[in-house]
Parts: sequence; C-alpha cells; structure tokens
Amino acid sequence: MPAFVRALVFNAPLCWGAFVFWAATISYFSSKSSSDISLLSFATHADKVLHFIAFFIGSILLGRALKLSTPLAWTALRMLVFLLIVGFGAIDEWHQLYTPGRSGADLGDLMADAIGAALAAWMLPFIHERLRF
Repeated sequence: MPAFVRALVFNAPLCWGAFVFWAATISYFSSKSSSDISLLSFATHADKVLHFIAFFIGSILLGRALKLSTPLAWTALRMLVFLLIVGFGAIDEWHQLYTPGRSGADLGDLMADAIGAALAAWMLPFIHERLRF
C-alpha cells in the first residue's frame, strides 16, 4: 500500500475530514433544485442507485473514523453508524421539502440510503481488517 494511502486510512483526523467532506457534498447537492442536478438523473430510478452508493460511502467513512477514534465494539459501532447515517438521510429529505424545485420526503430515497448504510455497516469489520495490511 502506498505511503500516502496508508497515512490516510490510519489517520483519524484525515478520516474525519473525509467524512465531513462527504457530508458537505451531500448537503450541497441537496440544496440544489432538480433542474440544477438533472445531469445526475440519467436513467429511471438512477437517483436511488446514487443514494445507495453515496450513503454506502458515507457509512464506510464514518465507520473508519469512529473505529480509529473510539474504543467501541463492532456491534455498537455498526449500530451507531447505521443510525447516524440514516438520520442524516432523513434530515436531508426533510431539508429538501424547503428547497425550491425539490419534492423531499421521498421514502424511496430514504430506503436507498438505509440499505446502503446497512450494507456498509455490516461490511465495516471486513473492510477494517483488509485495510490493516
């Protein structure tokens, strides 16, 4: 593993920074009208796939940052990551209710967020072990 990658995956502040960047990016796109982000909707239900991928990545980033920063056991860490990420997704959907040109409160989006978060939370120990080498 290259030194710069190793420094990133084993440095808690950098992992937290990556997570904050992810959250800021989600918030940025959430505040845009649907016409501003129409390029992201390239196929029917593509937004659900994008939600799944985005919240999967967010869960991995948060899980890695928490694992490097806290003594939480895997079960507690997985549950915390899942709850925080799904909570973030719910707040994101609520925020979109007040964004011009967005519908918000889309249960399909929230379900995609939750499935991505659940899969990532389940995979966290395996990813963590893989990164140790």
